[in-house]
Amino acid sequence: MSKFKAITLAAAVALSGTIATAGGWTLDADNSRIAYGSFKNNEVGEVNTFGGISGSVTEDGKVEHSIDLSTVQTLIDIRNERMFEHD
Repeated sequence: MSKFKAITLAAAVALSGTIATAGGWTLDADNSRIAYGSFKNNEVGEVNTFGGISGSVTEDGKVEHSIDLSTVQTLIDIRNERMFEHD
């Protein structure tokens, strides 16, 4: 069972950080963010982020995105390590 299965996902991408190109739009990873929220013991909410994201929208509206799961940031070092102990 994946550790992410019990996490309530509330992902959001800040699309205001995009760069226009001749073929459409490219995600500006330095100014964009993907985050999700989780709850501990149904009481404590935490927000976690990913550092490695990329994406684009083509001129015809096709969306492509990528999230490097190994860049998860929970702000707790040992938790970051444990996220990958049991794949």
